[in-house]
Amino acid sequence: MAKSKGGRIHLLDELRGFAIICMVFFHAFFTAWSMFGFEFGKTLFYFFQPAQPYFAALFILISGISCNLSHSNIKRGLILAGISVALTAVTYSGRFIGINGITIWFGILHLLAFSILFVAIAWRALKKIVPIVGFIINLLLFFVTYFVSRYNGGFINLFFIKIDLPDILYTTDWLCPLGFYSETFFSSDYFPILPWFFMFICGYYLGTYAKKNKFPQFFYNQHIRPLSVVGKYTLWIYIFHQPVIYGLFYALSFIMSHI
Repeated sequence: MAKSKGGRIHLLDELRGFAIICMVFFHAFFTAWSMFGFEFGKTLFYFFQPAQPYFAALFILISGISCNLSHSNIKRGLILAGISVALTAVTYSGRFIGINGITIWFGILHLLAFSILFVAIAWRALKKIVPIVGFIINLLLFFVTYFVSRYNGGFINLFFIKIDLPDILYTTDWLCPLGFYSETFFSSDYFPILPWFFMFICGYYLGTYAKKNKFPQFFYNQHIRPLSVVGKYTLWIYIFHQPVIYGLFYALSFIMSHI
């Protein structure tokens, strides 16, 4: 959803399309290396790893903006929640047919479902805050909580002050949705509430300007049509890209082993 009373906001579709393409390639590199042992995948994965938080943040930010443009955040959030639960069940069941390392416990769809439902419930309280103030507060909270999800050494970053968090938070995986997990925890896609929820709310406050048709005119112009088209189908791409990637590398691995 990227519409306003001023027309479709094509730049959001294009940026979202760019972000999902980056995500697909990043997952492809990880799959090629971790599941099939292709060295080129390892090289490319580590090369692009520093950029991963940026295109992920872009995708989450745009999803937050879209909350102001949606007809029903309750419906949108519940649909994503259902898909998220199904995704966890399907990826977990992979271990029973010999496909390990693909379980998603709390991925980006889980995060978006939680965040959208939060906005749907708390929108009246959120609207009491001046948008620019809400944006700045949540951006600061994003940076403050960015390092909490690092097990055995997670901390709160108060810019010039580092506050270590208690080790007990990192002895269980039950708190993984919040960003706390044990050393043995693994999720093939992982976007915990801390810090990513705050990036989503940053987007929500930016979206208040989109709803009032206050974005610059170039946001409404179409620049790169293929990216705009991709940006309209990001949910479906996210759901199906991993099975497609796995199938392609499985076929490549099979061919190479028989040459």
